[in-house]
Amino acid sequence: FKDTNLSPAMDYSYRVCAYNSNGVSKYSNESILTTPQIPPSAPLNLRVPVQGGTGTSLLWQDTSSNESGFLLERLMETSDSGTYTELCRLTPNTVNYQDNNLLPDTDYSYRILSYNEAGVSGYSNEAMVHTPQIPPAAPDMLALMKFNKHEVTISWRDKSQDEEGFILERMTDKGTWITLSTLKPNSLQFADKQIKLNNRYSYRVCAYNPAGKSGYSNMLEIHTIPNLPAAPTDFKAAFVSDKGVVLAWMDNSTNENGFKIVKAVKGQKDYK
Repeated sequence: FKDTNLSPAMDYSYRVCAYNSNGVSKYSNESILTTPQIPPSAPLNLRVPVQGGTGTSLLWQDTSSNESGFLLERLMETSDSGTYTELCRLTPNTVNYQDNNLLPDTDYSYRILSYNEAGVSGYSNEAMVHTPQIPPAAPDMLALMKFNKHEVTISWRDKSQDEEGFILERMTDKGTWITLSTLKPNSLQFADKQIKLNNRYSYRVCAYNPAGKSGYSNMLEIHTIPNLPAAPTDFKAAFVSDKGVVLAWMDNSTNENGFKIVKAVKGQKDYK
């Protein structure tokens, strides 16, 4: 006799007796056996029911009753290897998973198998998803690099890798923000040559791509007061004769281009 209606990893006991028209015999001794474990069947219908932003959910059908767990693999299409790598291992009877922290504007593929001590199942079907592009991260650390009466040079930190450029805006005094310049990707500074002395300028910068604009950086405010040299002190006549006078003073500045001396006749206030 061949019994084919068995389940894996189960204990079975058998006994046998004889019979005829007069009745049945006693049973034989028992024969006990354990069927071997077999690998589980493959999960089915792997799919992405909801995908949004940089996270995606996965669902599948568990077709086995003897798995020890599931092995979920992921392929990122932009990777150099182009091969599946293990994403996680899941407990028996799991039928869903949430994959977060995905890169924007990237293709991903998933597949899953079940396993136990006897081996692994085949793979499920592949499920593919494309994450949407998102606006870039906002630049920060907007700061003054250099200032003179002709131009202001400002710098910032680029915190994104997917911007298509930067928009630099300026406000004069308490006016309205205007676009000063649209800059290339990876730009880190700008020289504003359209300034006037004795004005107050405010700057801010944002990054952009097809998905939209980032938030703005910190605001930088600059007051274009001329950097005047410090006034000389201790001005006096060091020597006087009928032929002339020697004047002396204390130089208190380091950025002067020279000195200008004027004089007036005593009692008059008209210095020349």
